[in-house]
Amino acid sequence: MKRFVALFILSAIAMSFAAKLQAADTLRTKLPRNKYLSLRYLHGPVYDHRQLSGVLDFRAGDGIGAEYLVETDGSRAWENDYGLPRLGAAVYYENFHYSVLGHALSSAMIAEFPIVKKRFFGMDLRFLAGVAYLTKKFDSESNPENLLIGSRFSAFFVFGPQLEFFANRPQRLLAGFNFVHYSNGALKMPNLGLNLMQWHIGVQGRIREEKPKFTGEPRQTIVQNKWQKYFTAAFGVRENQQPEGPKYFILSTTTGVYRTLGKRTRAGIGIDFFRDASELTRLGNFGVEHYDFSPYLLGMHLAYGFCFGRTSATLHFGGFLFNEIYDGAAIYDRVVINYNITTHIMANLGLRTYFMRAEYIEWGVGYIF
Repeated sequence: MKRFVALFILSAIAMSFAAKLQAADTLRTKLPRNKYLSLRYLHGPVYDHRQLSGVLDFRAGDGIGAEYLVETDGSRAWENDYGLPRLGAAVYYENFHYSVLGHALSSAMIAEFPIVKKRFFGMDLRFLAGVAYLTKKFDSESNPENLLIGSRFSAFFVFGPQLEFFANRPQRLLAGFNFVHYSNGALKMPNLGLNLMQWHIGVQGRIREEKPKFTGEPRQTIVQNKWQKYFTAAFGVRENQQPEGPKYFILSTTTGVYRTLGKRTRAGIGIDFFRDASELTRLGNFGVEHYDFSPYLLGMHLAYGFCFGRTSATLHFGGFLFNEIYDGAAIYDRVVINYNITTHIMANLGLRTYFMRAEYIEWGVGYIF
């Protein structure tokens, strides 16, 4: 019971923070918006992305989800650029139908971006991100077969397309496909990740039928220069290799430059510097003594991302340079969310991966020149 209370408190804090960010970014007027409630049924198998079918009995899971969505009104420039997306909150329950994996209860922030808008038909691209509580995790004594998740609390991500039928009516029918991912960012091992490939069907009802009435000039929430130079500093914590092992503290800095490409996207290049002692343990896989090697790594990356006013989401594709551990051949990736607190100060949240396998979560701040 205490864990469910903790999950509720964490979710409330996350939703409150997101609401404040949204409120700080809008005009000081109460504008009518379309509001929706959605209910959906989900079904799909756990995806065996690590070829563990000989060890684990993967099965199809079932779930239900409830969502509350508010349509943006066009008062901010980026809302018009993306066709008035819908933002809101969601609660999901998943039964994996396997005692080793148990059940999952998740809460998340949600964004739906319209791709096609027709009179009777529509298509959206959906993204959810939040926190999940898993009833089963790896335990060397009570649950040693769970090789996917080493902690009860996990990050929860969903994305996929959705079709809307009778899109012009207050009640709609929904159908779509989800890719679902549970991961703790290697904070606790094992962390191979729990992935599901789902289809879903549902209904959506409009609970407020007033259309947006904003007719003024859309607000540019932050000045976007074509060229933007930045510097960030971040830290992370992870376990490495074996479950219930030692934790490593990781520091990283990044400096680079972005160039905006139109109204929605940007591209850039940057240099990364890491202090990551956990990398030394990888040498054991090759039978190499690591006492002569340095925990410092230098890398260079290319970046491409999307801008949503003060918020941006960017992918980094990089490789290590002049490093004895990898001999300059290792590739790394990073998913980064930035929020511009002021014109020059930004908050930074990132997930560093190797070929999209989670390594650790980064928390940091940055300065925009």
